[in-house]
Amino acid sequence: MNSNKSNRSRSKSVLYLNLRGHIHLYVLPFNTLVVLTLICIYATDDPKKTQHLLSLDGAQERLHLFKADLLEEGSFDSAVEGCNGVFHTASPVALEDINPQWVDVRDVANAHIQAYEIPKASGRYCLVERDLHYLETLKILRKLYTRLPLPEKCADDKPYAPSSQVYQEKAKSLGIHFTPLEVSLKDTVESLKGKNFVSF
Repeated sequence: MNSNKSNRSRSKSVLYLNLRGHIHLYVLPFNTLVVLTLICIYATDDPKKTQHLLSLDGAQERLHLFKADLLEEGSFDSAVEGCNGVFHTASPVALEDINPQWVDVRDVANAHIQAYEIPKASGRYCLVERDLHYLETLKILRKLYTRLPLPEKCADDKPYAPSSQVYQEKAKSLGIHFTPLEVSLKDTVESLKGKNFVSF
């Protein structure tokens, strides 16, 4: 992990916090091209868990990794200092909801980039392609993959009434065009098949 500030350009730097999940895998390659310095905080010394970052185009010249604990106040102050922007792309959340609100991770990554690049962007942006019951997801998957072994019904198969409405216009003001759930599900299954996580 590199903690030396003197050898990196600060004319345009972006900090990434807590690189878990998948969003950063779509945001980082874009910013490798448009910013001079990428500074990532990663809570590990295990090179196997950071190799995918170091293998990005331009990483050797522009990427600096810091080990820090986001729950420890002040542990990443030196990394934040002088940065033009901060992307906090993942955080531990305890959530139980049988009625998911769907959005493609690529749309989330794009929204991060647009919110950073568009000067007039401000406030909070809620990203939801649609609100539906898991049962509807099963129906879509059955239609796309007739041989995919899926449960016949959900534990909760009562008629679904959306519990909330999400105003999409603010997100669309960033130029976000939501990926249809059908496309997201198909791409997800194809990705899992390509990595040999599923076979059917």
